[in-house]
Amino acid sequence: MAFIYQKQKSTIMRLIKIIFFVGLLLGFVNSASAQRPRAPRNVSASERVDMQLLRLKDKLDLTSDQMQKMHAPLLKIEQEKIEIMKSENPDISRRMELSKEADNAIEALLTKEQKASYDAIKEERRAKAREVRSNN
Repeated sequence: MAFIYQKQKSTIMRLIKIIFFVGLLLGFVNSASAQRPRAPRNVSASERVDMQLLRLKDKLDLTSDQMQKMHAPLLKIEQEKIEIMKSENPDISRRMELSKEADNAIEALLTKEQKASYDAIKEERRAKAREVRSNN
């Protein structure tokens, strides 16, 4: 009888350990998936534009001339976006208009092939935004 009790106790302890480690593993997986990369909040408008242009350079193979010509209008737009978001009641419709202005400023300097790639990038962004909205 004592032997059966020991065996049951051993089995129960193994199950408890397994359950503990599975729970621990699920906790790590959940915490890792919850951490989405976000743009740094304390970044200047100029730094944001520089980061945006570097991403576009990689994805669209921009020339240095294109990047220089895009920088000034994008900087002006980004500064206005920052001011809008600092206000107590941010005007989201104005911010969306500014995003369209930024798209137009970028597209005005792209080649036909780059525009096609840029349109694909924008569609990807829209799809991600729809996915985020549907998950919330």
